[in-house]
Amino acid sequence: MLTMTRNEELTLLLEIMRKYDLPVSPILEFAIRSKMDDSSGDDLIIPEVSSMESDIGLVQSSEISHIEKPFQYSNVMLEEKTETDYRTRVSDTTRKNRKKTILRVTRPDGSMIEDSKATVTLAITIQEIGVERVRNLNLSLDGMNLILIGENTLYPSQQYYLGDGFYLNTHSSTDRKKYHLEKMFKALGLDWKVEIVSSEW
Repeated sequence: MLTMTRNEELTLLLEIMRKYDLPVSPILEFAIRSKMDDSSGDDLIIPEVSSMESDIGLVQSSEISHIEKPFQYSNVMLEEKTETDYRTRVSDTTRKNRKKTILRVTRPDGSMIEDSKATVTLAITIQEIGVERVRNLNLSLDGMNLILIGENTLYPSQQYYLGDGFYLNTHSSTDRKKYHLEKMFKALGLDWKVEIVSSEW
């Protein structure tokens, strides 16, 4: 049985790698040379790695590293891209592209009540008509009167103070606010008109 020294084995390893065109990276070569330096006493001719081979090894090593990284983190990337996130992004995009709408109330003389917020237009209109007058119509929203005496504890952040302890429930869409205004005008026999228009504010 042939016995080889440590340096002979390392030399043979380099020769086999070159014979079969296996990539020899500078890091691998450095590691082999270091092992050879650690060996004692054996005289050895270490095959040189050409600059071209070194460059090829470096490129191949870089390419392998580049390819492996996406697979290494692929599970995390897939977990983050959920269907809910996709729907949220689409919804956000739609919301940004959608034009804002507001209310415009027109009095019989042609003058208008129009604010950049539908809530404010509704509130001003009710104040002009008369808060108690509108409250007595018993228009319903969220199972309660549209106009409350005291604060709205169910939706404290969605109310508008009308004065004298009265609060307007604003927990509704622009369409719903338009509906309530139309009900007021009809019930009170007012020749007022309300429409939803694109905001130019």
